[in-house]
Amino acid sequence: MNLKRVSINILIMSIVLGGVLLGDAFAKEQKEPLNYKGQRIIKPMLVEYDKGTTQDKEVSKVNLKLVDEKKVLIKWDKDNDLDGYLIYRKEGNKEVLLADVKENADYTDDEIKTTGNKVYTIKPYKNILNEKSFAKAVKEEIKVPEKKKEEPKETVTSESTQTSQSNSYRQSTTRRTVSTPSYTSVPAGNGNSSLIAFARTKLGYPYVYGASGPSAFDCSGFVYYVTKNAGSTRVGRSSAASMYSSLRQYSVPGGMSNVRPGDLVFVSYGGGISHVGFYYGGGKLIHAVNPSTGVAITPIWGTPVGVVRLP
Repeated sequence: MNLKRVSINILIMSIVLGGVLLGDAFAKEQKEPLNYKGQRIIKPMLVEYDKGTTQDKEVSKVNLKLVDEKKVLIKWDKDNDLDGYLIYRKEGNKEVLLADVKENADYTDDEIKTTGNKVYTIKPYKNILNEKSFAKAVKEEIKVPEKKKEEPKETVTSESTQTSQSNSYRQSTTRRTVSTPSYTSVPAGNGNSSLIAFARTKLGYPYVYGASGPSAFDCSGFVYYVTKNAGSTRVGRSSAASMYSSLRQYSVPGGMSNVRPGDLVFVSYGGGISHVGFYYGGGKLIHAVNPSTGVAITPIWGTPVGVVRLP
């Protein structure tokens, strides 16, 4: 009787021990967590892969351009694999979020209230399961200079003109007729006087971003239009920075110490080359300045970083 009871107990213990061992082995195989129904939750491997590839990406060809004293244009190359870009501007010790750009590859900061260096951060991201997976952030800096007084003052009158742009847009603009100050003469044999003479015919024409003549210009568009009509085919239609890269072989040794009227002067406001104009003489440029000024002769704002003399 006792032997039979001992055998039954041994059998029960074997069953219990076997169940424990089986459950432990099953738990070891069960690497993923269970939901409330006891079902395995499978992690989507694609999510981990996407996050990894997103972190390896970064914004390319970032360019900052000072449009006027209160606006900075930020442009970059759009990556179709990303869903958006967060734009920050540093204010003191904090970064203030300005915008979440999803469709375009540019943003204009038109709320600048102070001068000095402005630092922008661009954080690209991809949406994964309703969460932002961030790629490498890029920081760029540009200097907003204090507005300088122009001497001598130019007397300006307005006459309405109707323009038809060759780049397929039409708009009503106002050409500014500018009186000729005393410093406008260019001595014969001292620089490219014919180029300067043609550039002067466009004084007072309006500044329109992306325009390259004949009745409106941005800074690089003005240089392209004038040089093309003066007979040079070496200047392509591009940004100021790209234009300098393509013309560096014609750089003037010594830069501003050897500059002559008609030379191309490339200017930085603290974040790379962002402006270009023709050297006029007397420390001044003839150039498409900004929307509030148009084409004019002004002192050089910012820092000249390159001088090019076309052959």
